[in-house]
Amino acid sequence: DEPPPKPHFDAGVRGLVDRNGPQWLTLTPISEAWLYRDLWLPGIAREKNIECFKMSIYDNPYISVEGIKQFASTLSESYKTARLYGEFFELQGRVFKTFDQKTHVISGFWPHANWPVFMGVDPHVYGRKNQAALWMCITPDGDCICFDEIWQDLTIEQLRDTIINHDYQPNGTNKFNLVARVIDTSINVREAISHRNFRQLIESKGKSGVKLSFANANKKDLVAPGLEYINQLLQTQDDPVTHKKLPRLFVDSRCKRLIEEFELHGWHDFKDPEKSGVVERELNSYNDMISVARYIFNINPHYIRNHQFLKFPVSLQTYGGQQVR
Repeated sequence: DEPPPKPHFDAGVRGLVDRNGPQWLTLTPISEAWLYRDLWLPGIAREKNIECFKMSIYDNPYISVEGIKQFASTLSESYKTARLYGEFFELQGRVFKTFDQKTHVISGFWPHANWPVFMGVDPHVYGRKNQAALWMCITPDGDCICFDEIWQDLTIEQLRDTIINHDYQPNGTNKFNLVARVIDTSINVREAISHRNFRQLIESKGKSGVKLSFANANKKDLVAPGLEYINQLLQTQDDPVTHKKLPRLFVDSRCKRLIEEFELHGWHDFKDPEKSGVVERELNSYNDMISVARYIFNINPHYIRNHQFLKFPVSLQTYGGQQVR
């Protein structure tokens, strides 16, 4: 009846192997965020032979209205959505509360030949963390579509060659209208070894002879406005053509890691905000691809016909056309 820790769940699955039996979980999702990632999301996508059902306390015909009111009066506002309506408590602090796969996720998108494409990279030391890369296209209507990603444990040379194979034909011509690349080049003592890797990624040529060029991602004081700008694009608004409420930011279903981060990236929670205050600080988890998206939005991607590859000054970054220095 309570959310099981992942090791307990795995032990239960192991016990079902001999008869290939089904497993039922009935619970209030007040903990164990892995349930959302590993069971709920695949379930609503009808994957892995998983079925999910969400019910509220009001669906129980054996509980009185008075009893529900009394129970609800004992709950904090953050717990009510979980205890009364079956929402995942772990997601109450989501950064992107409006992100919904039914609204924002599309399938099979690939940019037209003259539509501008922007690409970002957040490289890491091999073996410590997956390499993160993201491609975004801007349509003539100004919509932003994240259409492909890399999220793999690769060496820096493998990352370079994977990007080159993704972006170029064997003869060195572009597969799409690539306008700009941006890369995370923040360096501190702990990441000093990766600085050499960054230079290797940027300056060395791949097997095809293609050399990658990047603009530097200026991250200083731009996290909060970047997250706010992404949230603005996720908001639905009236479309003058279809007369439907549509967002300005979409994600192709092949970007599985980005979708997962949109679902799970959260704010720091403080148990006593009256004492400590509410600090708008994101958790340092499920934010690798989100960070790459912010780097791309830093350079204000927009639709212009016949783009040439752009070079942006490191000191000048923008969000939504507004310059931030």
